[in-house]
Amino acid sequence: MIQHKPEKIYVLSGLSVDHRVFAGIDFGTLEVVPIAWLPPFADEPLADYARRLSAQITEALPIILGLSFGGIMAQEIARIIPCRKIILLASAQTKYELPVLYRFFGKLNLHKLVPGFFFKYSWALTEYFFGVSTTREKKLLAQILKETDPVFRNWAIHALLHWDRTQAIDNSVVVHGSKDKIIPISKVQADFTVRDAGHFMTVTHAGVLSDLLKKIVKH
Repeated sequence: MIQHKPEKIYVLSGLSVDHRVFAGIDFGTLEVVPIAWLPPFADEPLADYARRLSAQITEALPIILGLSFGGIMAQEIARIIPCRKIILLASAQTKYELPVLYRFFGKLNLHKLVPGFFFKYSWALTEYFFGVSTTREKKLLAQILKETDPVFRNWAIHALLHWDRTQAIDNSVVVHGSKDKIIPISKVQADFTVRDAGHFMTVTHAGVLSDLLKKIVKH
């Protein structure tokens, strides 16, 4: 009897989160392969960083799922290697889907004036923007923020605010929360909307996303 290897799905977490945010997602028969963030070089362009990350992908025509900043990176990887499908969760397809305020901050480099501890700890404002409400969700968010490498965080914020893509890739599927406050859905061309979900939807709406992702992968 011939045993077929399960299809792989490569997953990229967000800027201030790690792969724990996918723990509640049921990927069915797919083999989940986390793409590990690498220490960035000083002033490393996003495209060069994506090329280094792409070395972790061994499958031909892979499926890549990216959450938030991970979605942006997934698209950069897809411009380097052919991909079967790119699934974007709580992310943007072009710089125009990001809030104008982000581009303003990036143009003036105002993000460099924000003290590091603001990003390291979870505040009431942070919880509001990420859309967490339960004690478990707040605790997970606080742990992840505290453990995020500040060098990577600062590089990623700079890369995000200076992202210059103006054209979406063809083979992407966009899933967005209706109450996302970090990347509001009003500017996003979403294929699927998760009702009442915010930016932390892989944790807060894991069940809904599990069912939806299985359908997306089949098509």
